[in-house]
Amino acid sequence: MKTKGKLFLQLVTISLGCVAYASGLILFLNPNDLAPGGVSGVSIMLSRFIPVEVGTLILVFNIPLLITAFIKFGAKFTAMTAFATVLSSTIMDLLEAFLPPDYAVTRDKLLAGIFGGTLMALGMGVIFRAGGTTGGSDIIIRLLRRKFRHLKTSTIFLITDCIIVGISALVFGNIEAALYAGIALAVNSSVLDFVLYGSNGARMIFIVTEHPDEINTALTEKLNTGSTVIRGEGAYTGKEKTILMVVAKKHRFPKIRDAVGAADPNSFMIVSSASEIFGNGYLSIFANEL
Repeated sequence: MKTKGKLFLQLVTISLGCVAYASGLILFLNPNDLAPGGVSGVSIMLSRFIPVEVGTLILVFNIPLLITAFIKFGAKFTAMTAFATVLSSTIMDLLEAFLPPDYAVTRDKLLAGIFGGTLMALGMGVIFRAGGTTGGSDIIIRLLRRKFRHLKTSTIFLITDCIIVGISALVFGNIEAALYAGIALAVNSSVLDFVLYGSNGARMIFIVTEHPDEINTALTEKLNTGSTVIRGEGAYTGKEKTILMVVAKKHRFPKIRDAVGAADPNSFMIVSSASEIFGNGYLSIFANEL
């Protein structure tokens, strides 16, 4: 019963992501000649020469990629990806069929790039988190991520999509449209990063103190925050030093700073940003295959 409920929630989540993805593409980008990269961008360009809807072209391109996904990633991943691909393509075709020809929410290419890129990224991120992809270059990039684990999904997207955007300038004969599409890509990359990796960016704090017990008590009892004790030695004085290392989400840092200051006003604190944190309370070190 739990498995069925989890699957239902997964499908609902993917469906919502498909609505956002398709809406961004058809209502904002496509009617403004903004090719957002990937298979969707190629399909938009081809639709200007072939009398076939964008959604149908995307689906056709995805057939060989879905076969590859089945071989490399198994039935479960392929099923979710196929569901997302078919549903998003269907939504695109329905929007094109029922809306007036070349309908656009806005004809301002800048606004179209910003809102279209945002909606697409939100949809892609939600679908990724639910265990599927929107197909197309998503599958290719997932394959690349297996070999190049150090690269973020959005970074690979940005590189491949920039190539397609450059080609769109030639196809549409409009360099400005390509530049606006570049804005859509930048927005897409930023939003996708946030949806996929969340606000796991944090503060890494090193506290040099002569009162580690007092500070640990303040952090543990008042803020429910742990720390790691590092033993050090002053290079000039030769005295033993206690260094506390604390990692906390950004919004918690002000309270930690105040608690440390109250426990030991003479403590020495070094604060830096931590872009990604894996482990208890943050991202799973095993789940980050996106």
